[in-house]
Amino acid sequence: VRMDYMPEDENFPEPSEVKEFVGRSGESGSEYYHRGTDSKGVYGSADKLQALADGFYGMNWVFGINIAIFAASKIGSAFVVGTDIKKIDPTLELNYFLVTVVLLFIATSCTSFSRCKQIGVGRDWSPIGAYLASFLVGVNSVFCCGAVGYLVMPQVAASEMKKYGIFTPPTGSLKIQFIRAKVNELRRLEASQTSSI
Repeated sequence: VRMDYMPEDENFPEPSEVKEFVGRSGESGSEYYHRGTDSKGVYGSADKLQALADGFYGMNWVFGINIAIFAASKIGSAFVVGTDIKKIDPTLELNYFLVTVVLLFIATSCTSFSRCKQIGVGRDWSPIGAYLASFLVGVNSVFCCGAVGYLVMPQVAASEMKKYGIFTPPTGSLKIQFIRAKVNELRRLEASQTSSI
């Protein structure tokens, strides 16, 4: 039996929210759903969107710190290891490289953890998700100045923010004022729903 849309009932689903299904006994019918939404059909929450935004923009600082450490290591190499290829001690050069890699990993993992945790809150990750994400960002910190990890995590946040109607423009510059406006809109809606209970 197919349900017909009833416009006079505000709680009844829109036609686009109705999907066909086959019951366990083989009968056909339909049901509606709001994937990841509450009873009012509003996706997510203001706090989750704010967490996504904080994590998204916070990754800029992580990338900056990664570049600063990488640049400092290159400068330090000239003083510790030397610049004359013929006089460079291979063992010292290897040890310096390993120390630099370890420092990059630790610094990037630690600085990215809070940002990964914020993105995890926005995406409903389990607590271990932030640890795993920051570990992977740290691992990638030694490749292309950490650009790999830097690009992945903001994209993870951006893909979730699209579900709130916030899209990254072709220029790649996501304006903070658009997110703030949406967060404020969600807070007003949440406040009105709370007051009506």
